[in-house]
Parts: sequence; structure tokens; C-alpha cells
Amino acid sequence: MTMFKVGDFYEIDITDITISGEGVGHIDGMTVFCEDAVPGERVLVRITAVKQQYLKGHRAETLRNSECRTRTQSGCPFFGACGGCSRSHMTYAAQIEYKQKTVTAALSHIAGIDEGSYEMLPIQASPGPFRYRNKAQYKVSAAGIGFYAKGSHRVIPIDDCLIEGGNPREIITALSQWITKSGISVYDEKSHRGILRGVVVRHNGHNETLLTFVVTAKKDFDWQKAVKFFRQNISGLIGLTLNINPGRGNRVMGTTSETLFGSPYLNESLLGLDFRVSPESFFQVNTAQTENLYREVIDFAELSGKETVYDLYCGTGTIGLCMARACEKVVGIEIVPSAVKDARVNAEANGIENAVFYAGKAEALLPERMADEGCPNVIVVDPPRKGCAESLIETIIDSGAKRLVYVSCDPATLARDIKRLELGGFHLTRVRAFDMFPQTGHVETVVLMSRIQG
Repeated sequence: MTMFKVGDFYEIDITDITISGEGVGHIDGMTVFCEDAVPGERVLVRITAVKQQYLKGHRAETLRNSECRTRTQSGCPFFGACGGCSRSHMTYAAQIEYKQKTVTAALSHIAGIDEGSYEMLPIQASPGPFRYRNKAQYKVSAAGIGFYAKGSHRVIPIDDCLIEGGNPREIITALSQWITKSGISVYDEKSHRGILRGVVVRHNGHNETLLTFVVTAKKDFDWQKAVKFFRQNISGLIGLTLNINPGRGNRVMGTTSETLFGSPYLNESLLGLDFRVSPESFFQVNTAQTENLYREVIDFAELSGKETVYDLYCGTGTIGLCMARACEKVVGIEIVPSAVKDARVNAEANGIENAVFYAGKAEALLPERMADEGCPNVIVVDPPRKGCAESLIETIIDSGAKRLVYVSCDPATLARDIKRLELGGFHLTRVRAFDMFPQTGHVETVVLMSRIQG
């Protein structure tokens, strides 16, 4: 048996890549996660950590090149230091190829489903691999404004971000100038001192920007002077809000907000409908790709106009309201009350009268709502990364719904839930992956599960 030691060098072939961007290889049957390596390369790896089940290392030399590696390194000077992107060293074609493989591997290894037993559609590439994000959460520190380094809470200062849409360079410059001139104190996680924790920026397709300061307390600070400064220095600014987060830790936003200037929300359009997006609301970050995703959800649902559709984990109602024109009724359930309020406002603003929304846990409310609103023909779920609650899976199985459309941002939890649903009488019918997050390892997936008759 080979005894591995930190500092040893080995030649390995890179055959896969992790979500966090590490190349995967093997030495004598032991898995090696190698930083700055891409599939297809043969590298000389220097071991940096020895664990019981795996090794970690860093690429010391490339012995064989790979077509997966981009020759331009994406043009981002912060890649490798900033933890925001993990795959900018890969060509875009290679990025989406390996995201497709991630989905099929999860369905095979976790759900235990053979690839040939369902229809696997080609992955939907993003309309643009850069400048696609409609939201940024900037961290602030004494070093500057930016994002955390990989695996840490150390801020990497930046002056631009190539995946952010809108005007990030202008915003970062203005924020840096204001922090210096105003003298506002920057929050420190260790000492729990300071006022400014971070800045959340949202923008829409109308070139409008909503800026939110996240602070520990409002305190005695001249916020009106801040409003004047940013109105003069950020183009398209339609609103500036203040979010109070006094808690310890790195949670981004608190529960209390107030408007300092203009509008407390943006308006965004999806499939011909208008949606109100507040600073704390969940809204997909890649608007153009979201339209492609929602079209697929509607297509997978196979609506005839007579169905009752239940939209679980509905957020601000975007999926359900886009489906409302093609079915008889939509019933949305969401645990966040403010999101439900936005969903109702969005329904009214778009003149949609066949959609209702309720606040509460989906697993608790679904049986109650079925008694009042009728049983579902189709259920749509779009849960957080941790997937569906096990009790909700059981309720979906007992609901009588003929079709389930599952939208997932994590292939592993998706595959776990599919396995549970298959045991309960559903069959995986169709799958399509969507690259919602270019330059990262994350992938969105839509699946159709149909109830097995009898």
C-alpha cells in the first residue's frame, strides 16, 4: 500500500471536475482533488492534504494539454482568488458538457435510474456566458469591496465582475468612494463591531438599479447625504433601501427594511408578465435563461387548460403565474409571508384571477388546500438546495396528481427525491438541464415525473 505524504508529487490523468472547480483524478485507487486542473489534462500534482478517503493537491505542471481549458482564462483578473466563479478556466462548451454529465451521474448513482429509461434532452446553454446576473451581494471589509475568497470569509477586493450585468464597475467605484469619504465603519464578524455589513444590488432589463445597504443598525448617520451621493454617481438608480441585520454570523439580510429614496422594488418582465422584485425576494439571477426554463416547465406540464396546478415553494409566484394562462387554476404555497404578499400583488398587477397564494409549509398546507381548492392534476416544486421535505414527498404521492414537474438547483438532492418518488408510484419521464449560472459548477434541472397507472 502506498503511503501518501504532503509534498509528494504524482502524475495523474484528470477525468472529471467538482462543483467547486477541482479536477478529479486517481492514484492507486485513491481519489485526488486537484486545484487548477481540468478534464483531459495529465498533470504533475503536488499533494497538499492527505485524508482517509481522498487526497487534495495542486497542479504543479501540465504534462498533457486539454481542449477543455480556455486559452484566455476568461479575461477576469480575479479568477482563482475570488470565490465567485469556479470554472472560468474551462471553455464554455466544456462547462455545459460537464454539467450535463453531473445531472446524469446523479440520476444514475444516487437515484439508481438507468439513462436509457427516460428522455434526456440536450442541456440548454445560457443566452450569454458573461454579464448575465441581475443581482450581486457585495461584501465589504477594510481591504475593499468584493466577494469572499474560496472557502473563507476573507474579502477579495474587485473593481468589476464579468458575470454581473448592469454597471458593476460604476457601482463598485461609487461605493468605494462613499465608504472612504463618509467614514462609515465596516462590520467585522469576529468583533461584531461596525455598521456596514454589505451591499445588495439588483438591476433589471430596463437598465434600472436598486441599491440596498445592509447595516447592523441605522445609528446616527447622515443617510440623506448618502442618497444624494448615489443619485449623482449611479446611473439608472430608482431606489435605495436600508436593511437592518443586527445578528452575528454571515447571514446576508435581516428582517427589517426601510426605503431611503425612490422605489423599494424593481419591476422585471418574464414571458410577457411583470413581476415586482424586492431586495429580499427570491428571483432567478439569469433573467433570459429563466424564460427558457419556464417555457420548459410549461411544456413538461402538458397543460390542456382544464388542470388545477399546485405551485409549491412558489416564492413570488413567477412559475405559477406564467402557467396560469394555460390551466384552469393555480394554487401557490410558500413559507415566506413577504414573498406570498408579492405573489398576490403580481397576480393582481397582471390581471390574473385564477391564481391564489397561501403562506405556510407546503407539507402542512397541501392537504388542507386540497380539501378547499380541489386535488391537483399537476404539481410543480421548486425547492431550495436541500430539496423537498420527506413529509412533502409523501403528501405528493398521496395527492393523486398525475404529473410532477420538479425544478432543482442541486442534482444530488433532486436524485434523492426522485428515488423516493419512484418508490411511491411515479416514473421519471423527461429531463433537461439548464445552465443558469455560467462560469460556476451549479446547474439547474427540470424533470417530469408521471404517475404509473395502476
